[in-house]
Amino acid sequence: MAKVQEVKEIPTVKVLDVAQISDKRSFPPRLLIMFLGTVFSVAVAAAWISGKAMWDKTDSNDARKVFAQEVFQTAKASLPWASKNGSRPHLTADQVSEPLAPREDTETSLHLRSK
Repeated sequence: MAKVQEVKEIPTVKVLDVAQISDKRSFPPRLLIMFLGTVFSVAVAAAWISGKAMWDKTDSNDARKVFAQEVFQTAKASLPWASKNGSRPHLTADQVSEPLAPREDTETSLHLRSK
């Protein structure tokens, strides 16, 4: 019993160096990160607003705008999981189809089986 107690008293982790808490934070520079994040956000917002204004000014029959709209619609169609507002995808009017009518060959094959 004494040997078991002796094994329990041996520390499993040995401290090599005692941790020292520094007085001054050295990294990351939080003020710089906040400043750069704010500048980046304002720049993105300004680019978005000016781009939207230019998009709205462009004639709807302009070949570049028609091409861009076609590309966006194709990309949106290939990403059905990405809905417009972030919620789960819903069926739109053009995706809803009428119930399928039974095929003629199915009816005949059922009729032949019953004989």
